Amino acid sequence: MGFEEIPSKGYKPKKGDISVLPQNEVSSFGHIAIYGGKQWVSDYEQKYFYPNPYYKKKGQEQ
Repeated sequence: MGFEEIPSKGYKPKKGDISVLPQNEVSSFGHIAIYGGKQWVSDYEQKYFYPNPYYKKKGQEQ
């Protein structure tokens, strides 16, 4: 259906990109957001790609 996993290194979001993050110790359901062209949006307007510090820490470890 057009899904393509994109490496995070050097990634620059484009309008319509979707982020799917797995469940973990702080989020039993995981997280999904879409890039609206200026910011990431899920059930709220996110300030950053990662919805919380836990996901950011895990993302930097990869």
